[in-house]
Amino acid sequence: MKTRSTNHHNLVIATPAPKNIGIIGNGQMGKLLGREFRLTGYNVRATGKDAGVSDRTLRRLNYHVLRESDVLLVAVPIPELCKGLENLFGPRALRGLRGKLIFDISSTKTEPMHEMAAAAGASVVGCHPLFGPLIQQMTGKHVVLCPLARGSHVLDANTQAWAAWLAGWWKERGAAVHFLTAEEHDRLMAVIQIGVLAPVAFFAAAVERLGVPLATLMEISTPNSLVLQTLAGRMLSVQMASTYAFLATGNKFAAEVTEAIRDAAADFHNKTATKDAAALEQTLRLLAGSIDQDFRERALALSKKFEVAAA
Repeated sequence: MKTRSTNHHNLVIATPAPKNIGIIGNGQMGKLLGREFRLTGYNVRATGKDAGVSDRTLRRLNYHVLRESDVLLVAVPIPELCKGLENLFGPRALRGLRGKLIFDISSTKTEPMHEMAAAAGASVVGCHPLFGPLIQQMTGKHVVLCPLARGSHVLDANTQAWAAWLAGWWKERGAAVHFLTAEEHDRLMAVIQIGVLAPVAFFAAAVERLGVPLATLMEISTPNSLVLQTLAGRMLSVQMASTYAFLATGNKFAAEVTEAIRDAAADFHNKTATKDAAALEQTLRLLAGSIDQDFRERALALSKKFEVAAA
């Protein structure tokens, strides 16, 4: 890696040029990104929980990957990451990491980045790809990066250099990169993720309670209802239940979002139950007025593409 000296003890990375990428975690996203790194010429070594491998053995394997990598991707479930890096690598493994980059792909950032900060000498960048492993391409997808500031001139300069390198790697894949703080990220994700999950779950629960099969709605539907039905079928799977449950309870801003949804739903219910059409119309007019024309045109264009694809 290209560096420039600032004094006898510290080196600031001018332009990161890593060769070896380590990946801790063999889930679908870890495998997807491992393939992408290999395709772009990097040496990739990965570890993960396999049958018959003890925790002690896995920690030893993780430790060797950590030592041999210029860049380390931590791609384990959030609860596992939040147990601390020593749980992944063993005690005293977090020394001598100056110059390395450690990044994760967790859907929340505040707590995972707090845990990764234990790697005192390494640069830490929180990373959240806003897509899952089943995508057809990365072009047009969004990625959030959260560089961790430590208040050290050398370390923060290195972190910014590594963040620029990571942003460049994503942009080469066609993704749009956004820089946020961990707090900004988690507040926004509470709206983007929980703000969508909650009404989808409420819709599916209401349909179940009313005894109307989703399959029937799919056969007889409006274009608008098809969007919500499709989201229910896409999001509500047994495999994703634990992930979504953790997102809804692990993001400290989630309750603020679900409270706002609850209050809005209660207001809507009261106006429909009392048949107050004028009040409901006024509510809908106010909501419509909050949507600017550019957003509306983009939404209509996207919905037309969805309608064509569904047909």
